[in-house]
Amino acid sequence: MAITPQLQWSLDRTTQNGLSVAKGIFMAATRDDVQVLALATCRKFGATLPMTTKTCDIVQKTVLPTPSHPVIRFLHAFVGYYKDDSASALGENMAGVHFLGLACALATTIPEFEGATALLAMLRSTTPERELLPTIPQLKQLLASLHSRCSRSGFADSVVRYQVDIGHALFTPRGDYSEYGQKPNMAPSPESLKLLVDAFREVGRLGEATTICAEVKVGTCAPWIAAFTEWCLGAPSIYLEDEERVRTAIVEYVGSKISIVIPKVVDDSGLQLKIIIMREISGPEELITYSKGQEWIGMVGIGAYGKWLLHEYDFDRGLGLRALHKALPHAITMVLSQLSFSESVEAQQYLAGDDPILDLCPRPFPDRKFIANIYNQMLDTEIGAKDIRSRGDGLLIADLDVTKEYLVDLQRDCACETCRSSNPTIDTSSFLTSCKMGIFYDGIATIVTDILTLSLFHLPEKLLVKINRCRFGQKRRGFGSNVTAILRWGLFSPCSTREILTSARVLVGHQDLDKELDDYNQSQPENHTQSDWILTCYKGQAIYPAVFDSSYHFDNMKGYLQLYWLPGILQYGGERWKGVTGGQTTWGPDQPHKISHEESLSPRNLFRHLRTEWAVSTKDNSILEAKLLLKDGERISQTARNPIDSLLGLQYGLVAECSHDRYAKLKNPDRFCVYVGPEALPRFREPGSVVIVPVDGSDDLRFFSIPGAEEERKFVLRKNACLSCSLTFCRKFDAAVLIL
Repeated sequence: MAITPQLQWSLDRTTQNGLSVAKGIFMAATRDDVQVLALATCRKFGATLPMTTKTCDIVQKTVLPTPSHPVIRFLHAFVGYYKDDSASALGENMAGVHFLGLACALATTIPEFEGATALLAMLRSTTPERELLPTIPQLKQLLASLHSRCSRSGFADSVVRYQVDIGHALFTPRGDYSEYGQKPNMAPSPESLKLLVDAFREVGRLGEATTICAEVKVGTCAPWIAAFTEWCLGAPSIYLEDEERVRTAIVEYVGSKISIVIPKVVDDSGLQLKIIIMREISGPEELITYSKGQEWIGMVGIGAYGKWLLHEYDFDRGLGLRALHKALPHAITMVLSQLSFSESVEAQQYLAGDDPILDLCPRPFPDRKFIANIYNQMLDTEIGAKDIRSRGDGLLIADLDVTKEYLVDLQRDCACETCRSSNPTIDTSSFLTSCKMGIFYDGIATIVTDILTLSLFHLPEKLLVKINRCRFGQKRRGFGSNVTAILRWGLFSPCSTREILTSARVLVGHQDLDKELDDYNQSQPENHTQSDWILTCYKGQAIYPAVFDSSYHFDNMKGYLQLYWLPGILQYGGERWKGVTGGQTTWGPDQPHKISHEESLSPRNLFRHLRTEWAVSTKDNSILEAKLLLKDGERISQTARNPIDSLLGLQYGLVAECSHDRYAKLKNPDRFCVYVGPEALPRFREPGSVVIVPVDGSDDLRFFSIPGAEEERKFVLRKNACLSCSLTFCRKFDAAVLIL
């Protein structure tokens, strides 16, 4: 009888301890919608994984911290990480930290399905036969939930570093891999990943281990495997091996546990992964599997992205590098001066002129000091804003001396029909058919496009950019096609700000959300205008136009398309969301506003009783919908605006300034003016007349009153200008609307 209470007490205590230990995992599983089994099994598996002290420090400093959540004021939403998510639960002990080290490689550079398949194979090799294991979909969801945090670890940056170093050693210019066979930009297959981790676990085992070191012979996956080796066991020694099996060191470390051997000539056997494990007692053991998976993917810092981009286009050494640095400042200046941001024919003709009023056109890009900052981050240089200047009016980049020399070399070595016709003696047996001159123009257009796009981001030092190979060799569209037309042929090119925003989303990988936007638009009524993103949050980063969070100030004419970005997950109402789309625009009655004689003589705000307010609603597919409402006290107007319409409409605007007193009165009322409120812009006007929106001093009403881009209505936004000069600007610019 005395034994029973003791047994009961022990069972209770064991249960309580088990529940206490599992509480974090249960909360994390609920938070991230992952399975408890997946979290618990992976944390246990982490105890068997070798990870360097440096890697564990990186995980603890970049993956695990949960800083305070910045507030997006206009949405009353947050962006950041949950303190009780999967990463936090895993980080409670060193086994979980080691698994997070593995997740930093799998979740950020391997497609989710392949990563989950590899992870399940690893778990099976360390788990008793009858023990329950998570499924591939469950592991896939776990890796997806870890991606946003793990992308901050910098593993993908390490892959870029090794890809550039190994690429230099292989002498593999873009478009010509005849010697090597294929570009070294692949990730291992799931089978290879499992084999690799098994070998690393044996080499890194502590205690009575008999394994001394291992040799990994691999081809196209070498950069990824080198980065992963450094992540788990320390930097590897890397060798090139020729047909005679003579090895040349790319990098060599005394005491390195892993040696990577890359065959300089890759055939089908070279696409295998061969691991030779050296032991003290028994002889060497060979493990062989097919290594080639898919191209590795990833989000990297701006500096690593620049190195990768230069390497892809052969701009990272020799004459190509000199030609690039000679051409880029002139190329950027060409694009800034020859892009026009209006799609109407009249505006294009106007913007192409020499009228000084051009200086008052709002420009989406910031001052050149911000462009120079991105230039330096991407290309590892130190130039100033004054260095970004033209080399001469009417001069194409092909006319610059070093660039001209480089293009001559490219044409001489090119095997395309156009270049070959001017060089008939060329031996085409060792070249691919893509035009090397075309690759040059594609490369410099890509770099200019990306520098200008990245200059839009506020405080971009820690911004992550997606490695995006799908752009190469494809016909350029949108903003990139505008840049190409300017650089290659010197053409004035009309561009919409919508295309620039799209370019920004592509750079940070958010174009993957466009399917959700298409599904959202298709679910709306037939008369619903196609909506655009206001904010997107994907791959651990949220981006949105800064003007929405900065009280709609337009005093600075340059850089109105500035973008804010925040690391983390978009949180609203206790839930996580992928993005925010604009709601449908609706207008109130189209009626002129009656105004007295005195009120018509100077700028005024006749609508002080009105204010704007954001309305946010939840939709399916993890999307929020937001629109701007007009309120009179507690009464809501019939008018609602899609905020992105006003932002895109700025490309048709002119900011008016003059030297007069901005409140100087007219001598007499202008009888060709019609006054309206911000809730109702008339669709038509008499020739020569101007529609005036009298909302002086109210930035939110001024923003609300901007005509949408789809209307293609030119307008004047009064800054420091008197009413008389503002009306003069309207008539000179043929603007339909004056916003006071």
